[in-house]
Amino acid sequence: HISAKNTKILKEMFNSYFFGYWILDELINDLEVSDIKVLSYNCVREKRKGHRNTSPIKFRSNSDYKQFINM
Repeated sequence: HISAKNTKILKEMFNSYFFGYWILDELINDLEVSDIKVLSYNCVREKRKGHRNTSPIKFRSNSDYKQFINM
């Protein structure tokens, strides 16, 4: 049995994966981030408040990253 809260989370993840930008949605929706650069599955750069940083957000694996690119 899946709780209503977990059902909502799963629906959001599904929509983000198939209709959004998957893990990048979090950065896209962040008003402090003005630029996003994906260099590899484990290196996502962001420009936050005018400063470039490596984001803590990473794809789960290289194959997850490749699947993201192909979609």
